[in-house]
Amino acid sequence: MGVILRERQLPSGRKSLVLSYYRRTPQGERKWEQRIKKTGEILTGDKKHDAAARERAQEKLKDARRLFARQTGIASPDQFEDGSFIEFVQELIETKATRNTKDSYKHALTYFAEFVGGDISFADINRPLIEGFKKHLEKAKPKLHPNTVHHYLGGIKTALGQAVRENLISDNPAAYVTAKTVQRTPIYLSLEEVSQLARTPIANPHIRNAFFFEVATGMRISDIRQLTWDKIRNDCITFTQKKTGAPEILPLSQSALEILEAQRKLTGGQGEVFTLPRTPSIDRTLGKWGERAGLDKRIGTHVARHTFATLGIGSGVSVYEISKLLGHANIRTTEIYASVSDKAKIAAVQMLPRLDLGGDK
Repeated sequence: MGVILRERQLPSGRKSLVLSYYRRTPQGERKWEQRIKKTGEILTGDKKHDAAARERAQEKLKDARRLFARQTGIASPDQFEDGSFIEFVQELIETKATRNTKDSYKHALTYFAEFVGGDISFADINRPLIEGFKKHLEKAKPKLHPNTVHHYLGGIKTALGQAVRENLISDNPAAYVTAKTVQRTPIYLSLEEVSQLARTPIANPHIRNAFFFEVATGMRISDIRQLTWDKIRNDCITFTQKKTGAPEILPLSQSALEILEAQRKLTGGQGEVFTLPRTPSIDRTLGKWGERAGLDKRIGTHVARHTFATLGIGSGVSVYEISKLLGHANIRTTEIYASVSDKAKIAAVQMLPRLDLGGDK
């Protein structure tokens, strides 16, 4: 028996967070009871609001579990039958807002379940086991990139950290287990390559304009997708980053304004600025577009953002300002573009003609 936090669909399309009580059948399946307690928290779709709502609901869940423990004679939440870590992560996945985040947790959980042989309780998770999981990822076949190992290990660490916050365990056994990362050089386009694309036909003008708008602004495709005309005022965009939940005011360059003007002719200036399919479909279209343009780089939506940063720094814009325009929380994330720009400068210098100064004097 136990109590967990669940989402319930409302007629309005929003979701409410409720506390649901259950018991186990003799077959081990959950049997939901009629007891459902409202938390008073509603999910609106706004990332910042929903994160705060979930945090408040988690506090109410802790209180409900303490009361439940006293009523049933269970000494602590650690002794609940829902002490399955695998089930806990599966439920945690359902609270995540974006498909990419959900998929990332699912992949991490698949590798972890494979490593432990199915299910495992919180009580059986310790640091040596997490160290073993790290080695399991490093030896996986097909081989995982070091950054992927870091990412999947991070997913399990984050889930255990959430369990600590929910009073399911006293400390995080993965807190001091780390995996090295490798800095990848981002793929970006030169001005000439951007011009090559512009001269190449593409069937979907929305995808074309959205890609160039990302090159001109550095906005993430997730933010471009939800951009509406009413957020554009006085040559600026006022929006909330979908990834970070941070509010932004982004001034627009002349190039960005020209792209918007072309897009206005397609949409009439109402509702969404860009009508786009899902990101994998966009990336497939962009990849084929790049091939037709004769580019030797596989382009996708994030290549446009890399291009904005690299061209900006190469044109003399400071790393600090580029970081602010990209909406990075940490300037170290932006500094990789500075090193890329330096490499481009070195390559350019090496291509300069040798000066004939009349030989040795």
